[in-house]
Amino acid sequence: VKTYLISPKVGAAKAKRQSLHAPAQDTKLVSLNSRGTALMQNIGIDTMTCEVAEALPSGVFYGMLGGVHPVCGNTHPSSPNHCELMLLSHPPVTPGDIEASRGCFENAAAKAAPFLPSQSLTVLGHVRDPLP
Repeated sequence: VKTYLISPKVGAAKAKRQSLHAPAQDTKLVSLNSRGTALMQNIGIDTMTCEVAEALPSGVFYGMLGGVHPVCGNTHPSSPNHCELMLLSHPPVTPGDIEASRGCFENAAAKAAPFLPSQSLTVLGHVRDPLP
């Protein structure tokens, strides 16, 4: 005789697992500001702020900016169309950028917005929900 335990928690866990493996969400990039927020600049992290046409997932996500730059993003708590992005790789540095940044830790290439072949942000996955 086989006995099965039916629990509503199993269904909730399956739904959460399916949401983690949701298909990629491609959104149109409305604006991109390469300056980032003052909080992140004060701790030494270069970020960018952007606005997209469609709502982004709440919390922290990862994806591709312009189809070529891997990013990690945090959706603004009060506006699901705005987010702060951090590049997970840096664009190539030209010889002029090396000369401009010689003698200091600031990278001149990090100040400019990266080259984007397409004006899009593709959300590939969700990392965590927003902090309370």
